[in-house]
Parts: sequence; structure tokens; C-alpha cells
Amino acid sequence: MNLRSRRSAALPTLLLVMTLNATSLGAPAPARAGTYVVQACDADSGRNHSWTPYVNVPGVMYAGTLCPTGGSSRRGLVARTFGLGSGRLPYGALAQMRLDAPTRSSVIGYAIRGWAATRQGTGGWRTGIERPGAFHGCGPSASGCSVDFRGAWTTMPSSPWLALTTTCTARAGCGAPNGTPAAQVHAYSASVRIRDDTRPTIGAVGSAWGDGQWHRGTVSLIYSGSDNSGICRVAVTADQGQPLTSTSYSRDDGSVTPCGTTPFGGLTVDTRAAATTVSDGAHVFRLSATDAAGNVSTQQAQ
Repeated sequence: MNLRSRRSAALPTLLLVMTLNATSLGAPAPARAGTYVVQACDADSGRNHSWTPYVNVPGVMYAGTLCPTGGSSRRGLVARTFGLGSGRLPYGALAQMRLDAPTRSSVIGYAIRGWAATRQGTGGWRTGIERPGAFHGCGPSASGCSVDFRGAWTTMPSSPWLALTTTCTARAGCGAPNGTPAAQVHAYSASVRIRDDTRPTIGAVGSAWGDGQWHRGTVSLIYSGSDNSGICRVAVTADQGQPLTSTSYSRDDGSVTPCGTTPFGGLTVDTRAAATTVSDGAHVFRLSATDAAGNVSTQQAQ
């Protein structure tokens, strides 16, 4: 936006003349790779806004959120079997808690505290932490098994999802006796690192910012924007980055889209305050949007 300003002798205010057209928009700022962390259960004050349960044999497999744990080893993000007496569950029986990365982003690491175990004599159960093409846990084992997850950060290749999984891998099916679940995984605390290289999209910029007239007092700016992880901050600067105004949106670090999608918004620039930052004359103003991973997009005019 090419803004020319003229100071009034009578009023300590900045008078701005503003023009905006399609040919005046500068090239978007280069994308900057960034990451953010999504937390759940005891890592997020007992909440779960990011892991989704799935079972394919309802009533005999369980996946769900039992948070906060309150110190109980039987709670957390849970994927397990139910006891069936002398019954057996079919090959492929599955209980899963799964976190899916937003579109155009990926899971690159995690820190999970919890445990997984299978019961002796129950056959081909496998339980633990899963990503596409890899599994960290225990089983299948005829004698039973257990493993602890101690909360250390684990890096991994970029993947679209991460899951807590309990599944039957035996073609003949797996035992599910009464009492202790045949197989189970519990996560008391889960932190997942998401990589996002996609910068926000800034759409139409409107209102008085494009009318080509002189302005004093407050000037409204209406914009549209979107981002796969959410727009967390929008700001207007002048020339060499002198701040004029900004707004930050509420952030939920328990969500895979921490700042929502924020498709529309508005800002107000007080030219009286701007007069203390920039002088009368021609100026370059920029509107920038920052997402949850710190990627920035900018629109400007010369």
C-alpha cells in the first residue's frame, strides 16, 4: 500500500492517502520451515483435543480418553481389549488413538510417557506406538510382554499420523480372557512435534485502505486469510518495519490447528499514534500473517 502522509498544522495527526491495486502487491515472503508442539492428557492439564479414537470391533475393543490420570497407571490415552471369558478376537481386531497432522504438514517427533503390555497366553497381540511403516512397543509374544515409554523426545521421518495401537496379528485370532486386558497401551502424557512449511494465504484486503483518499484519525483494514495450522498473528508495519498495529488470536496448544483457521479479520490503525512512528510523506505499508509454526506471509505495495 503506497501511503502518502501530510501532517496538519492544527492537529497532531497523520494524514494518509492510500492506494491499493492488484499490480501493487509485492511477492509473498519466502516460506520459513517451522515446527510446533501439540500436547495432550497430563501434558495439557488433562485435556485431549488432538487424538481421535477408533475401534473396528465395537464392544470388545476400547479406545478413548481417561484424562487427567490423577496418578493412575490405568488411565491416560488408552487403546486396549475387553475381557471375553474364553472368547477370541479376529485377526486385525484394532483399537487405536490417532493424531493426524493437518494438510500439508507432518509429524516429525514425539515425547510420550506411559506403557504397553500383552497378557501371557493370549496369542498374537501387538501394542504400542505406531506410525506408517514402523511400530515401537511389544508383541506378539506367547509369554506376554511389557514396555515403558519414559517421555524422551523421539525423532521420526515425516509422517501423516501417529497412533497408540492395540491389534491382533494372528491369523487364527487372539485370546481375550476375563480380567486383565489381553493387550493395552496407555499414554499419561503426549507431546507431538508437527512440521509445517506452508505459509499463510492472505486474501482480499479492503475498506478505506484502497480508496486513494487522504485520511486522519482511525483507518479500518479488513482482510481474509487462511492457513493449515491457523493464523496466530496479523500485523501492519511501515517502511523498515516500524510497528503500527497488530492482533494475536487465541492459541490452543492441545489442538493440531492451534489458532484455528481464522478466515476473516480486521485491524484498525490510529493515524494519530502512527504520527509518532512515521513522518508525513510517502510510505510502504505491509500486512503480515504468522501461523502456528512461525511461517510468515506479507502483502505490500510500493
